[in-house]
Amino acid sequence: MVIGSITETQKLIDDSLKLEQEGVELNMCKILEELEERGREKGRIEGRVEGAIKIYKKMEASREDTIKNIMENFSLDKEVADKYVEEYY
Repeated sequence: MVIGSITETQKLIDDSLKLEQEGVELNMCKILEELEERGREKGRIEGRVEGAIKIYKKMEASREDTIKNIMENFSLDKEVADKYVEEYY
């Protein structure tokens, strides 16, 4: 829970509280490693989405079609897909 407070990350705080309630011993190094891995995975996903958007643009797909395609291919909701297309199209 301390690392969540330091980083002001509500999800870490919530996860820590849940694990403590379940009686799981928390290891700060393990928590930091998990946080780092989450960041890497998010970066990998964003990279794949960015690449897909650039390909759709190169193929002259409309923004609307690009949004539909990345929503479908990456299981994103419209709001998230819109943000990606706004940034990378």
